[in-house]
Amino acid sequence: MTKPVREKALKFGADTTLIGILSEPPRGTPVIDQPAIILLNAGLLHRVGAARLYVRVARRLATMGFRTVRFDFSGVEIGRASCRERV
Repeated sequence: MTKPVREKALKFGADTTLIGILSEPPRGTPVIDQPAIILLNAGLLHRVGAARLYVRVARRLATMGFRTVRFDFSGVEIGRASCRERV
């Protein structure tokens, strides 16, 4: 049985308005001693990426021992909510 990738929601930035997901290797997996890989959203796409691409990439990299962070730039999701509320 494959061990699950560990994931945790993060809030960070000067006023904690940045929201992201940290994906870490499963317990017992050797961790690559390198900085984390950051996956940025592309414009108005959510942090999961098109067709959840960033979720799959982050989890695959975690199984290989890399830490990844995927996040939305501040205001992207808030902007979408505001647009829906106005309709």
